Amino acid sequence: MHISPYLTENVVPAQLQVYIDNTVSVGTFVAVLDSDTDIKYHIVKVIDIGEQTTTLHYYATRSKNLREALWRPLYAQPHTNKVVMENPNTIYRNHTLYTGNIDTKPIDDSLIILPNVGMTERMRIDKRSRMILKNKRRYTHHRLGLTWTP
Repeated sequence: MHISPYLTENVVPAQLQVYIDNTVSVGTFVAVLDSDTDIKYHIVKVIDIGEQTTTLHYYATRSKNLREALWRPLYAQPHTNKVVMENPNTIYRNHTLYTGNIDTKPIDDSLIILPNVGMTERMRIDKRSRMILKNKRRYTHHRLGLTWTP
């Protein structure tokens, strides 16, 4: 009865409020499009950031529901054109990652729609990142074999 409403922006100083980190660094997960006109995104891990290009390791899911989606890394099967979700048993393990490149540009001009996607230990997108991706109503995730075949 004697409780006043809590207004975060008035009580918590601006430097302590939560903000979204838009910096992309090696080892982080990002949501990225194939082109400017695409409406489906991939989840990828940043392997290298160069002056001209950024190298990405693709992850995939078969799940329709983003909350239940389990993201697994993709690998190129040596001597074939197959892309698989299990690391091939070969001596060339370092060369089997299924990778791609995008131009290194500022985040506002890039194909990256969400930098620093939070992943859980079980390789699921965390709640905060899921909410941000769901609010981008224009975009949905690719599903291996259904909406995207490498």
